[in-house]
Amino acid sequence: MKLISEDKQYSFSVFIRQNTEFTENFSIGLSYIDTTGKEFKLIRFNGNHGENKNRTDHPHFHYHIHTISIENLNNGSTELSDVSITDKYAAFEDALLYFFDFTNIKEWQKYLPSIAEPKLL
Repeated sequence: MKLISEDKQYSFSVFIRQNTEFTENFSIGLSYIDTTGKEFKLIRFNGNHGENKNRTDHPHFHYHIHTISIENLNNGSTELSDVSITDKYAAFEDALLYFFDFTNIKEWQKYLPSIAEPKLL
């Protein structure tokens, strides 16, 4: 999904992926696209994937959010170095709704109408 800021000065892209067999393993993120077309990630919402980690207290064993730090931006690094465990979502659909609210992305329902409507049990 490609986005343009309301003032038309900035471009972004949204990326979404979910493992088909382990649905708790997902990534939803926002990237900034600079004037040369180069993209770098600003934020990524993840499920609890935990692979390649030896400690169960590691954030990757929980729902978590990666962000780029101001320090990294100032130093020219595009690494998403900051990670924090979150209780703002507990499933892919919840994370997607929270992501759109958190990033203030408007009119996303036009492109993902199946997510826009609440699911009835």
